Amino acid sequence: PRLAHWRPGRDRAPMSAPPSLPPPPPPHGATPRSAAPDDLLDLPEYSYTTLLNAMRLRHMRYEPYTWIGPVLVSVNPCADLGSFSAATMRRYMGQKPSEAPHPFAIVDRALQRGGPAAVLVTGESGAGKTEAVKAMLSFLIARQGARSGRVCDSLVGSTQALEAFGNARTLQNSNSSRFGKLAEVSLDAQTGQVESAIVVPYMLEASRVTHRARGELNFHICYALGDALEAAAAAAPHGDAGQTNFWGRPTLFAAWRGLAVHAASAGLRCSPYLVAAGGSPAAELSGAEAAGGKARLDEIVGSMRAVGLQDDEVLACMQLVLAVLLFGNITPAAVQAHGGCQVGEIAGGRAGDAASAEAALHAAAQLLAVPEKELSAFLGTKTTDAPGRGGTCIVQPRTSREALTLRDSIARELYAALFTWLVQRVAAAAAPKARAQEATQQERGHCKIAMLDIYGFEVCQTNGLEQLLINYCNERLQAFFNAQLFAKEARDYEVEGLPQELFATMCQTRDLPALPLLEGGCDGQWRTPGLFALVDDEARCRFNDGNETALRSRMDASLAGCVAYKPCKDVSSFAVAHFAGDVAYDSKAFVEANANAARPEILAFLTAASTSPFLRAVLQTRLEGSQAEAPATRQRPQALHERPGPGSGSGRRRRQLFGRTVIQAFRAELDTLIRTFETEGTQCHYVRCLKPNAALLPAQFDDGAMLRQCRY
Repeated sequence: PRLAHWRPGRDRAPMSAPPSLPPPPPPHGATPRSAAPDDLLDLPEYSYTTLLNAMRLRHMRYEPYTWIGPVLVSVNPCADLGSFSAATMRRYMGQKPSEAPHPFAIVDRALQRGGPAAVLVTGESGAGKTEAVKAMLSFLIARQGARSGRVCDSLVGSTQALEAFGNARTLQNSNSSRFGKLAEVSLDAQTGQVESAIVVPYMLEASRVTHRARGELNFHICYALGDALEAAAAAAPHGDAGQTNFWGRPTLFAAWRGLAVHAASAGLRCSPYLVAAGGSPAAELSGAEAAGGKARLDEIVGSMRAVGLQDDEVLACMQLVLAVLLFGNITPAAVQAHGGCQVGEIAGGRAGDAASAEAALHAAAQLLAVPEKELSAFLGTKTTDAPGRGGTCIVQPRTSREALTLRDSIARELYAALFTWLVQRVAAAAAPKARAQEATQQERGHCKIAMLDIYGFEVCQTNGLEQLLINYCNERLQAFFNAQLFAKEARDYEVEGLPQELFATMCQTRDLPALPLLEGGCDGQWRTPGLFALVDDEARCRFNDGNETALRSRMDASLAGCVAYKPCKDVSSFAVAHFAGDVAYDSKAFVEANANAARPEILAFLTAASTSPFLRAVLQTRLEGSQAEAPATRQRPQALHERPGPGSGSGRRRRQLFGRTVIQAFRAELDTLIRTFETEGTQCHYVRCLKPNAALLPAQFDDGAMLRQCRY
């Protein structure tokens, strides 16, 4: 399916007022300005009724931003209001900037107070968080100026590429961020100019590559690439193969044409990785539609080049994405044809005919520069050490289920590694130069501003481990928000000598009941090991044993005393009482999803078997985590289609760093983030984004949905 609703860089809340917007409705009766002030703390009476009424009035007047004390509330207008125009930027610059509520005002406040600052943007999926962060970054660069255009190009120009590889269509949002991003911008201590930036990614929802909820789609790049390759295959008989100005070198044009041939012969359009759950394969594309897909890819390519990627590197990225998508067409029967795998309980997965499956296996091996026999053997057989036989190994065929599980794991690992590599290139392009970094490190420590764009709290039709971690992240951020605002307010009341009973509940706002349930610790009179510890234990001790209810049984026994734990009737389901409401989770795939990061044999095989320096470099970034090489010392790797010369193969396996589970890795990153805000004296500013209605329609205000979001 094509994503006609999405273009790289297209805003969820566009930037210039569309003529189709209805005019603001006339006021009914007497509606003084005091009924909907710029700061809701100025309401004559403060209650949920007056709060909702004020936000409704402002929303219908197309005034999406409101102060609640130091917090900026942003209600997604779901339309183009011109809120981020150049004229609006100018109103928040100069000697007397506007104090009207706006994301630009938050940036101005953070800069005026001096010292390290952070802007935390939170809210549900579809509330407009990503657009707010992009606008604030653009305003920061425009207000302060940049010492080098390199930083501006990297922060602003990379947006389209990161959205293409990290955003997807969900039931809540057609351009939902499926990863978190912290952009830390360093300012020169003397001039105030933007000097450099560090981009830190957080957990990509890699499971989306192979499995999605009903009605949801894969990452945007998958469809943009598929459309462009479809156009190239259709144009091949006429001699241009979809050539654009981007593929300027003849060798790259030939490689691009080769990708189109692979996609057509291996049945890319039928890949289950491209099909929405419960949907049908990609529809036929007309010539105009294919041209549109090619144009979308050209925009993504332009964004990738803005961060310093060379043409052959960009093409290698597309080649790797194609290989990932073609893995979906590989069946156990195709693997068995090469001497491995038992075709038993699963006849062959979901893919099409045998010829397409064979072609997909052949194409994937070529695209990864891995011998086809070795790839087939890895998918179809498993090797174990024979006890007491002096290092003798036993080779056994995998079952169909095991082969399909391994196939999907390879696809996820490849895509996650590519995304990590791309984000590191963005970070390297905006990072400070090595020779100036050490000399000014201390000064920049007091002149920096960080902006956090993190996935919002979400509830899907089926909630797995990814949703639990996303909601846990929001739980931690909510606890941090409570501690920073309400606990600080309580301390001020205590200093003023007010009776303690008036503010005692404020001191308890950080103690959210879901946190001890998930992390472990004391929950009232009950001491629990924590849900995460139980999942980690199962991942290490009982992985792939086929028992889908063992985890739920242990949870019932260990977590029954926690107030936030609620067992469900289904044998594998349970609910958690989050700060935003109860969410039911299905634990069937928890153990497998958590153990994916603890299976080093996938990256070890690909690193050893592939002859592509580019692929090995991409895999190395996955092995090394978030520690990118300095741009001054990193040598650009060859593209996948560039074969190394004799003797250039790496004969040794890379060091494996997958001792941690997915949960442990995610918690470590989140702990580092929260600790940074807590211990470095960072002044935090908050933007709470709200979604006015589930359909994201302009001039529509759902009282129930808004009240639910206001309660937390």
